[in-house]
Amino acid sequence: MYSLRERGVKALEEPDTKRRLSQLNDRQLAEVGDRLRRLKPHIARTWTPEEVKVLIRTKDILNDGRDFNERTNAASPRRAKDHSFPKGP
Repeated sequence: MYSLRERGVKALEEPDTKRRLSQLNDRQLAEVGDRLRRLKPHIARTWTPEEVKVLIRTKDILNDGRDFNERTNAASPRRAKDHSFPKGP
C-alpha cells in the first residue's frame, strides 16, 4: 500500500510491489483499491478509477498471464457438431 500511495501506478512496475500484489486474494485487492480511492489529499493523491483498473489488470496478469478481458473474451474450445448427412449410393 505504501509504495502504491507514494509512487502511484509507476510502483506497479517494481518487482517488490508485483510480488506483494500477486499474493493478495480478491477481497484484499478490493480493499487496496478502495483505500487508494479514499486517500486524504494531505496524505497522497487519490487514485482515479482508471488507475485502480490498472492495479486490477496488473494483478490478473501476474497471476495467470492474462488480464480479465482476455480471460473472458477468449474463445472456449467447443466441439464442432457434424451436421452433414451421409452421402447416398
